Order: sequence, then C-alpha cells, then structure tokens
Amino acid sequence: MLPEGCGDANPGLANCSDSRGQTFARNASSSWSTQRLSNGGLFQLNTFEESYLGLTGNGYYGFDTVSLGSGIPTLQNQLIAGIGTNSYWLGSLGLSPLGFNITTLNDPIPSLLSNLRNESLVPSQHDPLAESLCITLLTKDPRLILGLYRRSIVPKSSQLW
Repeated sequence: MLPEGCGDANPGLANCSDSRGQTFARNASSSWSTQRLSNGGLFQLNTFEESYLGLTGNGYYGFDTVSLGSGIPTLQNQLIAGIGTNSYWLGSLGLSPLGFNITTLNDPIPSLLSNLRNESLVPSQHDPLAESLCITLLTKDPRLILGLYRRSIVPKSSQLW
C-alpha cells in the first residue's frame, strides 16, 4: 500500500497506515527503480476477475529489494506494485510461478517464485516450493496469512461451491 492510499484516498481516516498493514514509500527506498518500465511505472492494475466486482485502480510498479524476514532469502530487483486505492485495502504477495507481462507479452518479468528458483534458493517453483515457502514464512512470522492448499490432500468432489 502506498501513502497515497491514506493521504489521498482516505484523508480523514485515523491510523490509516496501521489499518492498511503499513505503507511503502517508494521514493524513500534507496533501491527503488523504474528504469526498465515506461510511464514512470504507473500502470492500471491487472484486475480481470476483480473488475466484475467493481474493483479497479492503478499501481506504481518498480523494482526493489524484497526481504520477507530474517532467515528468508532477500531478492534484488524484484518487481513490486504499490497501490493507493480503496478498492484494495491490503497489499498482497503473489506466489505464482508465472512471470509478469506489463508492456509486452514477449518479455515477461520473473515472479518472486521464479527468482527464488533462478537464484537456486528453492528446489522448484511449483507446489512443493509453495508449501515449503509457506512453512518457512509462517515459522518466521506467524502473522502472515497465506492462502495455499495442497491438491493431493483435498478430496475430489463434483459439488460446486
């Protein structure tokens, strides 16, 4: 969440930063960069499914150093997006093995999981990795909430939810 999510979107909300899980001041980070991105890194959020619920917004995309806590690998030049809209109250951590396509489909930017794999910090970027990464993250910081499941232990059902 960017400071604009409090100052511009919610000027009168007391403790806005705390209620939104803190804010990320991109201009205060010494490693923040938008050099490889057009438009200063400002793009519309990719919210295909969420758009059906009326959730939209813009994000400031850039590259920065990402650390998820002590004892967990730190990644340089990781793509992140800061948002400053009321459509999304909290930020999220994407755990997809797929790269991001911002300006072209021909040059995807590696995801967090892909970068962990590329740096040989994890053995795989698929289900076993997500499971081991979740266990590692939760033991380091139990406040994190990760919505993953293991397909092999979820019973198959023809019931629609």
